[in-house]
Amino acid sequence: MTIKVVVRIHSANALGVIRYVGAVEPLITKLKDNDYEVRMRSAVALSRIGDERAVEPLIKCLDDERLSVILSSIRALGKIGDERAIIPIMDKYRKNLNSEINKYSAEAVKNIRERKGDDFV
Repeated sequence: MTIKVVVRIHSANALGVIRYVGAVEPLITKLKDNDYEVRMRSAVALSRIGDERAVEPLIKCLDDERLSVILSSIRALGKIGDERAIIPIMDKYRKNLNSEINKYSAEAVKNIRERKGDDFV
């Protein structure tokens, strides 16, 4: 891991910790980074910020090659709580045999439904 990658990882983390809304667009860009840990940390940071501009880019991350990025994206979508994420998350759930993905997906959909006041899960 290079120093540049370490800086990107720590930058994404710091921006999420301080919940800096001005960082949403740069963090969205980092969801396409070559390093999976940068993508994962960016998803986590976006979940902490909670801005709905991140929903569509996070949905695209559901097809990432790395499990940690997928799980972070599912969790982020659940925390943001936008209903646009329900169908893509459920599709991931239905097409997957991974128990972690299924667990995170069920929790995310439940969180979204609860935020929107919908008792159906």
